[in-house]
Amino acid sequence: QVAPATAANAVAAPGTLTVKGTVPLKGMRGAIARRMTQSLQTAAQLSQFSEVDATRLLEARARFIANADAYGTRVSVNAFVVKAMAVACQAVPIANAGVVGDEIVLWNEVNVGIAVSLPGQGEWDSGLIVPVLRNAERKGLVQIDKELRDLATRAREGRLVPGETEGGTITLSPTAAMGGEAMYSWSTPVLNLPQALIVQPGMIMPRAMIHEGEIAKREMMPLSITFDHRVLDGDPLASFVVTLRRCL
Repeated sequence: QVAPATAANAVAAPGTLTVKGTVPLKGMRGAIARRMTQSLQTAAQLSQFSEVDATRLLEARARFIANADAYGTRVSVNAFVVKAMAVACQAVPIANAGVVGDEIVLWNEVNVGIAVSLPGQGEWDSGLIVPVLRNAERKGLVQIDKELRDLATRAREGRLVPGETEGGTITLSPTAAMGGEAMYSWSTPVLNLPQALIVQPGMIMPRAMIHEGEIAKREMMPLSITFDHRVLDGDPLASFVVTLRRCL
């Protein structure tokens, strides 16, 4: 018989390791662990990586910011990404779908879940919650931005009401605020089941690119997308990515 692993008996070589602390796999940490494991064990997950030239996006955002007082918000890059996701889902409906029971279900509404990081219960713990911005396909950038900020603020303050983390059809996993320049990278975000697709943009940074036949400084955004191959094949996924990139 194998003894249960504990912080005490997990140290096989005396004198080589000491325990700094433990994080119980209970509560929110336990729920995250179960959902991530279930997701990876259930769905046929593949990831796709690309770059987006976001130079014009930042120029458009600058015009919104110049009128922030009139709009009542400084429209964020995330608002642009959410709107682009909604447009791409309308163009490729199978991207706004998921496996429910033994069926692939396509939803009419584009309800975008927004991954929000939270402090954990201890010094080394962290948490995650995904409130849902509903009907992104019907809303403009200003309204989307205001709702994103409200959801994130209330999520971090523990003031979400029942139902606000339910009903998502696709997820945005923002990374720009997590690690500065280190986040100019690609990753493999894990699907938020039963959804078939998750989008993870990285931090926009200037790079030397070939633009209109010349070397020029362009503002580039890394883009990581994980999809459920049970729902989407390569062709519809490519159509979604092309539409998303064009919008951005």
